[in-house]
Amino acid sequence: MSTRIVFGLVAVAAVVMAVACSGGGYVSVPPPERQMETPPPQPPGNVVWIPGHWAWHKGEYVWMQGRWDHQKPGKVWVPGHWKQKGNRWKWVPGKWR
Repeated sequence: MSTRIVFGLVAVAAVVMAVACSGGGYVSVPPPERQMETPPPQPPGNVVWIPGHWAWHKGEYVWMQGRWDHQKPGKVWVPGHWKQKGNRWKWVPGKWR
């Protein structure tokens, strides 16, 4: 299996897990502090490190590991973040801009 296909499958799986785990609504529990990650060795090609984040899943936070992703031409990765509104938090996913 080519490296490009493997990267594609990993990226799709990460996005699906992030969406499934983060849900679309607000949670009343503040997210834990971001974990410090040491990225694995950089694979060949023009790639960028996408840092991990906490996701809300079945009533608790779970850590979603960071990953390498192919750089999108002319784009910059904007990391996701937890946005607070009163006493509630909502996950705003990262995106290429």
